[in-house]
Amino acid sequence: MFAALPWIGVFLFFVLLFAAYSIPLWIFLALIHSRARATRADPASYLGFAIFFWVVGWLTVVAMFIADDKLNNLDQLLGKLSDEVDSYLLLLSPMVGAIPGPAAAYGLLRMWSGRDQDYEELDQMPPASRIADVREPRHRDHLRPE
Repeated sequence: MFAALPWIGVFLFFVLLFAAYSIPLWIFLALIHSRARATRADPASYLGFAIFFWVVGWLTVVAMFIADDKLNNLDQLLGKLSDEVDSYLLLLSPMVGAIPGPAAAYGLLRMWSGRDQDYEELDQMPPASRIADVREPRHRDHLRPE
């Protein structure tokens, strides 16, 4: 009866670890959704892009560590690290590897929805400037006759 208890602990550990790895994803999903709603854009493709590349980034780093464990050359690659630093690196790498995908999706949405007042079409002409047209000296003005 109690033989299953250690496995429940391991399972809960991995569930909490996966929840911690998904924190950056949830942050970027909220940013994408609020930005898309503010600009009246359809967030579905950007949300799908973020989720897909979050999974790809996470699985890539996990696969790298599985392959590295099989090859047993992490200490040769990074130098001699203590076991504590090595375990922290192992725990934090999937989170770091999973951040660029959602960040890129948010960046694409920001680029698509960004506005620049200088390049937009005008509904009406701006009022005439009241600043006097004062002649200012420019480079090589001394070479031209007035």
